[in-house]
Amino acid sequence: MRAATKRDAYRLAAELCEALGEPWEPVVFDNIGWVWYARIPGVASIHQRNDGTYYASVGEPGTLAMFSESLPMTRTPVEAVSMVAASYRRCFDAFVAEQTAMLEPLERYLETMRKAAKLETT
Repeated sequence: MRAATKRDAYRLAAELCEALGEPWEPVVFDNIGWVWYARIPGVASIHQRNDGTYYASVGEPGTLAMFSESLPMTRTPVEAVSMVAASYRRCFDAFVAEQTAMLEPLERYLETMRKAAKLETT
């Protein structure tokens, strides 16, 4: 969300962090208007839109874990965090299952090759 002044942005970011509690911290910067949000560094961020609704993302720009699926806007910041965490968990679990399904045959193959090599050397 954009604020009219730098002071407003810091106030709004601080209010959001206070509502969320520890370990959230405020972020404020100028981007053709003062932008503010709350974050847990390297973990997640929560943003309030001009209409008063909220959305959250996991990770930070430039990290492998950056995740900002298109989720509905919520009425409360905690609800936004809950929705993005649940969505991220579903995607993470699906990723782990997919990767495991690809890795297990390779590991079985390598184990077979190790056993075959051991038999040849004895």
